[in-house]
Amino acid sequence: MFALFHLIFEFIRISILSTIYAGILWLVFSKVFKYSKLKIYYIFPILFISLFIWRFSHWRNNAFGDNGYVPISEKYYLHDIDGVVVSLENRDHKIDTKNSFTITGKLYCENNFLYVSDRDKYHIFDIKNENIYKNLTTKEFESRNGNVNKLMSIGEFHSDHWNTLLILLL
Repeated sequence: MFALFHLIFEFIRISILSTIYAGILWLVFSKVFKYSKLKIYYIFPILFISLFIWRFSHWRNNAFGDNGYVPISEKYYLHDIDGVVVSLENRDHKIDTKNSFTITGKLYCENNFLYVSDRDKYHIFDIKNENIYKNLTTKEFESRNGNVNKLMSIGEFHSDHWNTLLILLL
């Protein structure tokens, strides 16, 4: 049900954005470049279809309803469910038992590393080399450049990546 509401919201949002962008493009072409053959009703459908395709691309897809995606590399993304549980998943949708794990605590991503805190244990996922360092103590975590003060909740992490301005403009 949430996914349906989200899809309707996306149609409305993309329609509004297409109208605004089409108006701006029409003004620029007709007033600045003196090109009067370009009509706004030609620009709108092209922009609508382009923004709709963009919405489901790798760079912009943040999922529907109570699911969420945060890309952390070209190969991996974080799949957020209700802002409570996050799982690291492979973009190829292959079962990757070596590099898959579930996160219920706090996390942050920096310099091709995913830093995770789960029930007094810390984990570090090296995105570039695909290595996981599991069950680290606080001292081991900090010795591998982890910062306990940067850890944030799942909801904060998702909101930090997909800020409101980005979602409204794109």
